[in-house]
Amino acid sequence: MVSVIIVAAGKGVRMNEALRKQYLSLAGRPILSHTLLVFDGCSGINEIFLVVPGEDLDFCYKHILLPFTLQNKITLIPGGPERQDSVYNGLLAITDRKSIVVIHDGMRPFVQPGHITACINAARHYGACVMGYTGI
Repeated sequence: MVSVIIVAAGKGVRMNEALRKQYLSLAGRPILSHTLLVFDGCSGINEIFLVVPGEDLDFCYKHILLPFTLQNKITLIPGGPERQDSVYNGLLAITDRKSIVVIHDGMRPFVQPGHITACINAARHYGACVMGYTGI
């Protein structure tokens, strides 16, 4: 079982925009939608937990989930006051304690499916994996 937690519960105050940064449009759709669609398109993922500000649950359902045909079960989870609280809320929602858990930042839409799959395979083999970018 592979569970994904996409954390997007930030306030985005540094952007100085009326709309939270995860909902700003990139190429005609919200940035968060781009991120979600990459993970939803990866084979081997069983469930996705989308962690967003508690007051945005309805907004996210209407504007992030409903407009797209998604393959995986997507569960909206209210975020916490700090990032680690939001990740923790996502972890609490996972019922299969033997699941491989992938945690990703919702504001990082350019992750590649092959990299996600490689991380999942490495976690299966080694017990854990962290993806990084060397800039090369």
